[in-house]
Amino acid sequence: MRERRTLMEPRDSGRYVYLVFYFVGLTILFPYSMVITLTDFWYYKFRNTSIPFNSTNDELTDLQKNFPAYLSVTGNVPLTLLVVISAIWGHRFNIKLRLVVSGVLMTIAFAVTTLLSGLDTDSWQDELFIAVLAANCCYSSVNAVFQASFLGNIGRFPPRYIGSSNDGMGLGAVLPALVNIIILATGPDIKLVGVWCLSVAVLVMVVMLGLYVYAAATPFYIHHSGMGEEHRQPPGFRDYLSVLRNTWVYVLVIFVDYTLTLILYPAVAALVKPVSQESSLWNDTLFLPVCCFLLQACGDWVGRSIATFSQWPGPGKKTEIGMLILVILRAGFIPLLMRCNVAPLNRSTKILFRSDYAYVGILGSFSVLGGYIGNVGLMLGPKKVSLEMQEVAGTILLAALVFGLGVGSLLGPSLVSLL
Repeated sequence: MRERRTLMEPRDSGRYVYLVFYFVGLTILFPYSMVITLTDFWYYKFRNTSIPFNSTNDELTDLQKNFPAYLSVTGNVPLTLLVVISAIWGHRFNIKLRLVVSGVLMTIAFAVTTLLSGLDTDSWQDELFIAVLAANCCYSSVNAVFQASFLGNIGRFPPRYIGSSNDGMGLGAVLPALVNIIILATGPDIKLVGVWCLSVAVLVMVVMLGLYVYAAATPFYIHHSGMGEEHRQPPGFRDYLSVLRNTWVYVLVIFVDYTLTLILYPAVAALVKPVSQESSLWNDTLFLPVCCFLLQACGDWVGRSIATFSQWPGPGKKTEIGMLILVILRAGFIPLLMRCNVAPLNRSTKILFRSDYAYVGILGSFSVLGGYIGNVGLMLGPKKVSLEMQEVAGTILLAALVFGLGVGSLLGPSLVSLL
């Protein structure tokens, strides 16, 4: 799909805005992904301090057991609520003001988590537990405003620019997974790991803010973002209905696509075990991080990148029908993966694929297809409506994505019970 350029449209000199969008997309997912990836570090912070720390100990404290679940709740619930609120009322405020203010608050909230991670908290673990969750709730709330504002507004840009930010989000999930694998393989001082990793995430957000402020001053960004139209009438209920009527296919595709992803990953996919029972560094430590978390993140990133760089398929009814068919076919991967070596000692159904390669092939294909479908929908959906309504379309599509993640995460445990 070729993007047409009008004679009056400013040029993106050196593709600077395009690259900044990629980096902003990376920043949206990178910090939170880093927090949830540093499992051993949080196990250390919430360990039983009366005995030597052992990250492989099967007996967990209450704080260790509850932290991941509460972290997910304090991250996803505010994200869902604030995305919807921002989508409805965010248009009342200048887009640059929304992004800069929410970006600064996001950085401050995450810096608090980083600061807490570097303190000696052995004597006040309960207070640390509450403080980290509170900081995460604040971070997720302002991150939701930032996401809704940025991902909604880029609906006004050419499809390649929309794809660039989504592609960056894919890389934002890959990097923390890689960091976790390096940590597991090299075994550095666990007390310092969290501080350094979270500090890098703060630095990434600070750099992103500087890059965005400069990009927002370029003629290309001002032309496409609608910064000169801030006094236009805010969209009303009828505008949202009109946009939804025109984009419902892509809204449905994105909702189903992300629901399928969260149904299967990580609820089911993370229960996989290597077929070989031989004790080794690979089987005991690296198999799950590489063949589940890194594989899924890389597959999703590759799928997003294919959609961004190929710009295929182009807009049209055939594409809409094709995306609907693809997302339905993607559901067929779920029963296939459930028949792999998933929870082999805790299931009543028969394992059909006793091969690590089969599992890698199925989950990898599932992830690539998911990233591709999602990015195509986010790129083409806003182009179904007029320029004035493309930001509204972007926020509706983002809401469909967020609700898909929520529904999928709720249905995931039910799928586990079917093993």
